[in-house]
Amino acid sequence: MSDQIRKENRSKGLDDNFDGTPKFVMRGVLAFIEEKYGSIPKYLNDMCQFTYVEQDFLRQILVSDLRDSDTVQFDPPSTTDATSSDTTAIAQPEQKSGGEEETPPPTDTQTG
Repeated sequence: MSDQIRKENRSKGLDDNFDGTPKFVMRGVLAFIEEKYGSIPKYLNDMCQFTYVEQDFLRQILVSDLRDSDTVQFDPPSTTDATSSDTTAIAQPEQKSGGEEETPPPTDTQTG
């Protein structure tokens, strides 16, 4: 796989070190995000508008076996009413009683 990535990078004029972020840098970035925002999923939801629903969908794709299917269709639930012409809205986390936001999915550091 890494040979394919390097070949694609070269075809775009990028050198072999383009994907070479050192592990300690990535660990530092992740630690900063967790310290400042509480978790990676919370940061993605709150700051990047990458909802928990979308994160869960991506997680399912990344851990699934796609050999039986070449394509995956994301059909998010709509947050608009049935009379609206906008059916592309992404569902936001449901509000619990008392205005609390749903608990984000656990991060890798929370699950072990």
